[in-house]
Amino acid sequence: MANQMITVTGNIATTPTFKSGEYNLCEIFLVTEEWKNGEGGLEAREDSQAAYNVTVWAPRDQPQALDALKVLKKGMRIEVAGAFKAGLYTKDGGETDVSRAISCSPSDVKLKLNRIESVEMKAPQRTTKQTLPPVQPATQYPSNEDQLPDLNDYMPAYIQP
Repeated sequence: MANQMITVTGNIATTPTFKSGEYNLCEIFLVTEEWKNGEGGLEAREDSQAAYNVTVWAPRDQPQALDALKVLKKGMRIEVAGAFKAGLYTKDGGETDVSRAISCSPSDVKLKLNRIESVEMKAPQRTTKQTLPPVQPATQYPSNEDQLPDLNDYMPAYIQP
């Protein structure tokens, strides 16, 4: 069966885990919910939660591709686009449920800013004057204007002043 592509927006339920070795990956447990307009504003639809196991793969030779995902924390809202796979599993009590998995690359995970309260920037990295090369004065070249031909010799007579 061919992979189905899906885009899902939800909240991270647990802190993402990172694994490296033969494969470099980040595992995210994502929970989505449907919302509706209710008497008191937006309300979650009853029984609308769905959970997804998201696996973000990085190339074997590029483990640093996952570094941007290290800012993700429990509770953050993200959007994930990738290959979707569903399956059935049996819970401990014998009840059958649906498992949902999404496989994607790091560029397919986007942070949604509606739950961000503030952003703090680190101080800029400054270079010292000792690391910069010394400034050299501009070189002056002699003018060759006296060797240039007179353009009036090359203009047609009707254009010449």
